[in-house]
Amino acid sequence: MPCISRVLILLACISLLCDEPSQAQSRTDIGGQAFLDYYYNFAAVQDNLEGQNGFTYRRLNLSARHTFSEDIFAFARLEANDSDIHTFVKDLYLYWAWNPSHSLRFGITSPPVFGVTENVWDYRSLEKTVLDLFGFVSSRDMGIRADGAILGEDRLSYAVMFANNNSFRPETYRGKRVYGQLVARPGERFVLTLGGDYGKLQEPDPDMYGASAFAGYVTGRVRAGVETFIRQTGVRTSEGSEQAAGISTFASGWFSPQWGIVGRVDRVVWRDSDRDGEIYAIAGLAFRPHPLVRFIPNAFLRKQDDLDEVDLTGRFTLEFEF
Repeated sequence: MPCISRVLILLACISLLCDEPSQAQSRTDIGGQAFLDYYYNFAAVQDNLEGQNGFTYRRLNLSARHTFSEDIFAFARLEANDSDIHTFVKDLYLYWAWNPSHSLRFGITSPPVFGVTENVWDYRSLEKTVLDLFGFVSSRDMGIRADGAILGEDRLSYAVMFANNNSFRPETYRGKRVYGQLVARPGERFVLTLGGDYGKLQEPDPDMYGASAFAGYVTGRVRAGVETFIRQTGVRTSEGSEQAAGISTFASGWFSPQWGIVGRVDRVVWRDSDRDGEIYAIAGLAFRPHPLVRFIPNAFLRKQDDLDEVDLTGRFTLEFEF
């Protein structure tokens, strides 16, 4: 992978330059993450995919964070995955805490939509959260994002973003997208979110908008969450604009320092559309020999309402950070 090799050399050079004694107040941290699988398709809607199996990687990213001061840092992340053989820029932004309780990000970053949900879910190596999985909201957008506290001690906070609405790709249309989210933490173990977004699209497509709510519970050994949403996707069908609604429930726990279990079920339905509803379910057993390494045998099932057949895949997933 020559492209990745060049990236590693570049990041190493940056680290050496930034660690000069004259820049003792700043530092550069370099890291990465990888998801690797062996998979086997036990059943598939498409006959030619049944029985297919093999080794693959679903994610490899390399990141660098350069801290200028305790208030300002720059962050960049490059990613490659099994759906795109090319390395692309996943994150590229400057973070500025202009106030002890408020901050700004400029560049390519995550919109304030499902970040809290993903943190509680804690198994991104197995699957995206429901809004990301079904393509309702991209995990990245390019623009400006503001975060801050409304009530002290993290009891209530806000996040808003004004962005291109074209993921990490260059802008191609004058319309933009706005995001907003409130996050409440009524106790040490509970987190609640309420958010929405609106995007202006080209004619004749209708504009896209949506709202979502999430409730999560986190302890040292147990995690659980419920997320629900409604969407108007901006895709015009023969019956009008496409609308969707859904719910996702998940839970996980560690019954020893090294062994844990995880399960999740998503249900999505479309209204005024040619598409049918769908159920997605996943379950796994996790083994953690090190805090940054997890082996996760798992299986997932996908079932469309109008089909008798299902997609059923078993996987052995390896997740590690470095």
